Amino acid sequence: HAGDPGLRRLSAAVAHEVGNPLVGIRTWASMLRTRFDDPEFRAQFAERVEADTRRIEDVVETLARLGALDAPAHERVDVSSMIADLLGRQRAAIRERRLVVLEELDRNQPWALGDADQLRFAFGFLLDQVLGWIPERGDLYVATRHRPAALAGRPALLVELRLRGAADGLAPSDHALAVASLDAIVRAHGGRLTVATGVAGDTSLAIELPAAAPASG
Repeated sequence: HAGDPGLRRLSAAVAHEVGNPLVGIRTWASMLRTRFDDPEFRAQFAERVEADTRRIEDVVETLARLGALDAPAHERVDVSSMIADLLGRQRAAIRERRLVVLEELDRNQPWALGDADQLRFAFGFLLDQVLGWIPERGDLYVATRHRPAALAGRPALLVELRLRGAADGLAPSDHALAVASLDAIVRAHGGRLTVATGVAGDTSLAIELPAAAPASG
């Protein structure tokens, strides 16, 4: 529906992520006629167009993956273990950029009701982007916790990310595609995503997913 806030966020993200590299390509193309004989310019032109084209291709690939998603499955997903694994795969980048990552992951009630593959795609994409937004030596706080009455009185699993000092913050006006993609998947699961930006560029994301009951026995 055209008035759906999730669709508006995703549309704005695509316009932002595609529009920026197109402006760069157009700007460099406008200088090509007058500077074509400059070998240094030609090398820079080729490098810039290749980078911007790759960025657009990444957006198209993400949209294709989102468009190919079926209705989410309803199964018990250990979100805490999933996020711990995704962070573990980023350890080299975290060490290289000397980031401080604090994890408080609920191991007693870590289950959401949803589609493991879709949630792994969404959280993996988000964490990959978030770690790039944080400046060197920056901080990231990641937590999961069970909330007994969060989604219209129903139990939820809360996933919280807080990052300090991101260059532009993660406010919805920044149209981050990773945030919009996560929002679309969370909504399909019957959940909710909230983004808030505080002082000094501090940003928090709160993802609430329907909680799954603990395993019996």
